[in-house]
Amino acid sequence: MNIGLLYIMATGLTSSISIEAVNNAMHVEYDAEEIAKVVFSLDDSCNASETQTVLSMKDYENFFTWNKSNKRITSEIKNNFAYNESIFDLILDTEIEKKDLYTVKDFNLKNLKSMPVEVESYILSKNGHPSKEDLNKIGSIYSLPEGLLYSVMIKESEGNKNAVSNKDARGLFQFMKETATDFGLIVNGKDYRTDEWRSAEASARYLSWIFTYFHPEKDRSDINNYKYVLAGYNAGIGVVKNRDKLSVPNYKETKDYVKYVIGYAKGDYYRVKKGDLFRKIAKDHDLEIHSLARMNNGVSQTTLKAGSYLLVNKNENYGNYVVQKGDSLYGIAKRHSVSVNEIKIVNSLSNNLIKIGQELTMPF
Repeated sequence: MNIGLLYIMATGLTSSISIEAVNNAMHVEYDAEEIAKVVFSLDDSCNASETQTVLSMKDYENFFTWNKSNKRITSEIKNNFAYNESIFDLILDTEIEKKDLYTVKDFNLKNLKSMPVEVESYILSKNGHPSKEDLNKIGSIYSLPEGLLYSVMIKESEGNKNAVSNKDARGLFQFMKETATDFGLIVNGKDYRTDEWRSAEASARYLSWIFTYFHPEKDRSDINNYKYVLAGYNAGIGVVKNRDKLSVPNYKETKDYVKYVIGYAKGDYYRVKKGDLFRKIAKDHDLEIHSLARMNNGVSQTTLKAGSYLLVNKNENYGNYVVQKGDSLYGIAKRHSVSVNEIKIVNSLSNNLIKIGQELTMPF
C-alpha cells in the first residue's frame, strides 16, 4: 500500500498533505492508550495490517475529529501540494508527487519562452544540486525522454554550476547570454544561469521549444527524434534549419555532441570518471577488455581520459575509428586485433589506401 502523508492538528500544530491523499484517507481513530492512528488508502482498499501508528497524542481535547480536519484542510490548502511540497519538512509519496506534477499540453512556441506559472513554486522552492531523478521529473514536464536532460548537463558542464566556456556560456547547461535572456534566465539584470534548478527547467523548456520548432508532430518521448534538436542546442537553430531543411552541421564538435548525448542517455556510452579502471569498465558492461578496446579506437588504461566517452553497447555502430596522421591500414588492424582484409570487407575498400579523417567501421 502507498502510505500518504498524515494531517494532524493538535495543540496548534498543523501539517499538510495533498488534497487527493486527504480525500482518499479512510479513517482516523485514537484509543485509550493515547495512540492516534491513520490509515490512508490511495486505491480504496486497506486491511488491519495496513494500519500504521503515527503519533502519540497527549491532549485529546485538542484533537480534531476527522470531519473537522478534512474541512480545515480543504480551506487551508489553496494550491496543489505538488507545487509547494514542503510544509514542516514533510515529503510527498513519490507516486503522488509524480502524478500531481504539472505537464505541458500546449506546446506553443511563444508560451515556451517563459516558465509556466504552474511550476514556478516547485522550481523556486528548490535549492542544491538536482539529482538525475530530479532532472527526469523536470524533463517530464515537457515530455522529454528519460535521461536526456541529465545527459545534456553532463556533456555541457560535467555537473559544475560555475562552469564558464570561452564564449561566456555559463551554468550547468551552458546558456549563452542571449538565449538565457530569451528564456527567462536573465531578468531585470539578474543572471540566474548558475541557479541549478532554474537553469535545468529553462534547458528542458528550450529543448522542447527547439523540438516544437523543428518537428512538432513527432513523438517527444522518443530520444531518437532528438538528433536535430541537440544539434540546434549545440550549434544554433539557424545552422540546423535552412530553408525548411534540417541537417546536422559538419562540425566535429556538434556531431560528437549529438552522438554522445543521445548515446549516454540510452546507455550506449559510458562517461569515464577520474580513477576509473579500463578492466572494470569492461567487466561492468559485460565486455572483454580487447572488445572494449576495439570498439573505442584501441583505447587502453594508459590512454583513458576522464570526461571521455566509451562505447559500451557493441550492438550500436557509430563508426569506430577516424584515420589519423601517420596511420596505415596494417597498423590500425594490428591495434584492433583484426585483419586488414576484415577492415577492407566491412568498409568496402578495394585497396589499402586510406586518408586522414576517413571514418572506418571496425569489425567486432
